[in-house]
Amino acid sequence: LATFANARWKTHLTDRDLKRIGRQDVVEYLQGVVREEAGGALAVQTSATTIERVPREVVESIEPGRVSIMPQGYDRLLSPQELADLIAFLHRAK
Repeated sequence: LATFANARWKTHLTDRDLKRIGRQDVVEYLQGVVREEAGGALAVQTSATTIERVPREVVESIEPGRVSIMPQGYDRLLSPQELADLIAFLHRAK
């Protein structure tokens, strides 16, 4: 855990430090799409160009988002056919 925290937040903590301050004080919420889970790590896409690699052992929970990741109002930019094509594409990609 210390290796991950040090790389993520540019700290110099030890596992002993983390145990002393308590894990709840080192919580971070990462929002994105899990692209891969392999080698004991998750690859989470947090933006169009950023993928965060997180050790699986430090992940306490994975929860589905409550809002769409499609930008608000994007549906109004598309024609009815383009929107239907997008929905069909997303449905096939599940």
